[in-house]
Amino acid sequence: MIVTSVDHTTLSSSPSDSFPAWKFRLGREPATAQEQTRFTADLARLDLGEGIWNVFNATLQTRTKHSRPLALRAYHNGSLIGLALIYECRKTGECFFDPPVSTMMDMPGIPMFVWLRYGTTVDHFTNPGFVAEGIDRQLFIEQSIARLLRHYLYGTVVEYRASAAFDGAVKLPFVDSGVIDLDGMASIDSYLARAKNLARKLKKFRNKGGEIRVIQGAMPPELIAAALEAFDTLTIGVRTPFQDNYLNMAKAGLSQESTDKVHIVALLNGRYAGHQSFLHSGDGLHCQAGVFDRRHKSTYHAYENIIVSSVEYALEHNLQRIDWGPVINETKAKMMTGFIPCENRTYARYRPVAAALPLILKRSKLSPETLEPWCNLGKQPPLKFV
Repeated sequence: MIVTSVDHTTLSSSPSDSFPAWKFRLGREPATAQEQTRFTADLARLDLGEGIWNVFNATLQTRTKHSRPLALRAYHNGSLIGLALIYECRKTGECFFDPPVSTMMDMPGIPMFVWLRYGTTVDHFTNPGFVAEGIDRQLFIEQSIARLLRHYLYGTVVEYRASAAFDGAVKLPFVDSGVIDLDGMASIDSYLARAKNLARKLKKFRNKGGEIRVIQGAMPPELIAAALEAFDTLTIGVRTPFQDNYLNMAKAGLSQESTDKVHIVALLNGRYAGHQSFLHSGDGLHCQAGVFDRRHKSTYHAYENIIVSSVEYALEHNLQRIDWGPVINETKAKMMTGFIPCENRTYARYRPVAAALPLILKRSKLSPETLEPWCNLGKQPPLKFV
């Protein structure tokens, strides 16, 4: 049975399972301070800071009629041993097809789960899944998928291609995740030297009245309003299953009073032109979301200026890397120093559904042919979040 109408659901192991006797719980409750301490050692292993909990807890407070983030908790003998943030999505047709096919797909209202495991806090909720001391992450992931398939008919896990896949996965390429590796980068001049015309683009932005502001904590209200308006008028290229909740997540992220939150804002003659929001966590800067106001005649390379400013910030704070998340435009691709191949792995509860998935997905907007321009883009940096 698919449970679709409750906020809290417990999924238990059965005696016939080959897994340990773990219990799982889906819910919208934020991670408490006591729960967070269970994963302190894991955050250290992943080079992450405690600030991620502020992001995840804020995300859990958002929802729409068709999508909601959920915390998946795993317990063994009553103790919390694993935690992951996933999405439950009911209106996903437009991610795969245009109308009228997308409309027909959404008619049954059957929910799916989405777990994005590449990077951390990209789109406000990507996460590798966190485990308590002594718990194997791969076992937690495998058990989590198995339990989620008791709750949902199907679901997708997007992760780095180098990570382990499990039985029954329908695998398709996904767009690369971009990284700026700062190892050995002595100054911003080292980064600027990578492209001959980058200095010219910085100068043009300034000459056109461009200004970059780096804001820690919450954005000022007037900039939040401008950013949300830009999000609301954005033409979506690659639509996510949780797209209808994106504006809510963005608002929550822009409003957070936390010095771990870093917003790099581009202004043109004092008017909002665009921004990128990051989480400064551990030894890295993690891009969460961003948007540009396309009502400007031109933003005069505001995007490149923001990326350069992110490198300056990272160097000033002795960070090792900037995780920029999915690369789906040429400007971003040119500014990265490395790319991590990712994979979309879809799982289904029943064999007939699993057998049909490859036929459906390979004809959809997520087909290899559609995403191919943004896959296998180049040099791969060392992996930290497998």
